Amino acid sequence: MIDFQYLFNASFSVLMALAGWGIRAMFDALTKLKDDQIELERMISDNYVRREDYREDLHDIKKMLANISDKLDAKADK
Repeated sequence: MIDFQYLFNASFSVLMALAGWGIRAMFDALTKLKDDQIELERMISDNYVRREDYREDLHDIKKMLANISDKLDAKADK
């Protein structure tokens, strides 16, 4: 007959092996997720403009358009 301790040790070993495999799979998935996040941050910085930079550039463009408009108004008066 199979001893209870032997059965317990065998089932515990199988359970720990499955738990180790699950932890390893989660660790690999987390590592891949971090790598994907780094790649996404690189891609975003190459393709998109930060909101502050966009607002500053838009402010500069509006200022230039106002200057052009003022010059045209001054020229039309003469």
